[in-house]
Amino acid sequence: MKRTLIVYQKEMLDMLRDRRTIISMVIVPLLLFPIMTIGISSVISSQIEKTQAEIHTVAIHGGEFYPEMEDYLRNSKVLRIVNIGDYQSAVKAKRINAAVEIGKGAQHTVESGGSASVRVYYDAAEIKSEFARDKIYRLLNEFEDSIVARRLDDVGAGLELLDPLATESTNLATQEKMSGMMLATFLPYMIIILSMVGAMYPAIDLTAGEKERGTMETILASPASRLEISIGKFLTVFTTSFVTALLSITSLTLTTALGIASINQMS
Repeated sequence: MKRTLIVYQKEMLDMLRDRRTIISMVIVPLLLFPIMTIGISSVISSQIEKTQAEIHTVAIHGGEFYPEMEDYLRNSKVLRIVNIGDYQSAVKAKRINAAVEIGKGAQHTVESGGSASVRVYYDAAEIKSEFARDKIYRLLNEFEDSIVARRLDDVGAGLELLDPLATESTNLATQEKMSGMMLATFLPYMIIILSMVGAMYPAIDLTAGEKERGTMETILASPASRLEISIGKFLTVFTTSFVTALLSITSLTLTTALGIASINQMS
């Protein structure tokens, strides 16, 4: 056991002197999670907010069938309405973000108490097109609510007629329980991966590295047996893997706590 510990101490000193081992064992676990969760998410969030804030270009076909709806869409500040004949090809070619097709006789159908046909064309492979669709849906829902309000007013009823139940939900889980649930979802997989990454280079260096440096014969000629040498090297690899896993858990826990705190402040 004494010789095994000597081999272990010697290999650990060599590992701590190696810059690449320190990077894979310490720097990567400490910086990976903040970069992945905070850095990348911040960039993605800023890009999404920028895209959502843009005024999207939309074509309207069949506006003469419901002038009031066309005017409502044109007067919105989140859409720029253009006149294009082949609007479906324009959406596919990315010349416009989306298109609205109002069915024939839409206004007469609505005034008669029926449901008019309105179709929205968009490209699901383009995020700008999806945002344009969402804005169109929101505007159409607002316009639809105004129609429903007029219909109810005509019969002397209020909007409460359509919403007889005021349903609410209350989350009884504590913040600690929610944090634990989030960590338990992907933490074990990340720990396994990072433990392997942290131990991979030391394991290679302790085996193939000895042969490349020409020190394999020297260590085999030492008084330590091959079993003692193998155990000492195994303990070195295990230590680096354990330290990497421990630092990964610490980094991920702190990053998750900061993320939850920022979300609570925003809400």
